[in-house]
Amino acid sequence: MLLSIVTITGLCIGCGREGSTTSNGSTDASTATTAAAGNSKARAGSFAAEATKLCDEIRQKYLAEVPAIVAEAHKNGGSQSPEQIEAKAIQAPLSNSLQEKVDKVRALGIPKGDEEQVEAILAAIEEVAEEVRTEPAKFLYQQSHFEHPFFKARHLADAYGIGHCGRA
Repeated sequence: MLLSIVTITGLCIGCGREGSTTSNGSTDASTATTAAAGNSKARAGSFAAEATKLCDEIRQKYLAEVPAIVAEAHKNGGSQSPEQIEAKAIQAPLSNSLQEKVDKVRALGIPKGDEEQVEAILAAIEEVAEEVRTEPAKFLYQQSHFEHPFFKARHLADAYGIGHCGRA
């Protein structure tokens, strides 16, 4: 019987609504704060899961398309060097893919309180997209010489839990 009372008491403690009244008639602010924090964490977790899924889908689509794009570019490349051909071949698809990630993640609605962190991730991705768009040969050189143009974006995205967003 004592176990039943303890169990029921434990269940009822969490039954109040946000801003519910306690037995002494006061509003339980800690319950409201705890509920809000729980909802915020749940929202951030849901956002991270959705963003990761979106970014992974966009990334997989890009990675699936690149071999054909590069092969076609080599076939029609003429006298250009392989590096020039590849730089031109990835320029639009990669920058567009990265920008699509940014746009779709923003469209999800960034959780309140996480705006600064998520916007920093998106800004880092946009920096890479801009480099690919304006200096594709430099981007490829950095990639092939382990200078990691995605380092900042990857680091920030991994720390937040949306790692696929910080990759090509």
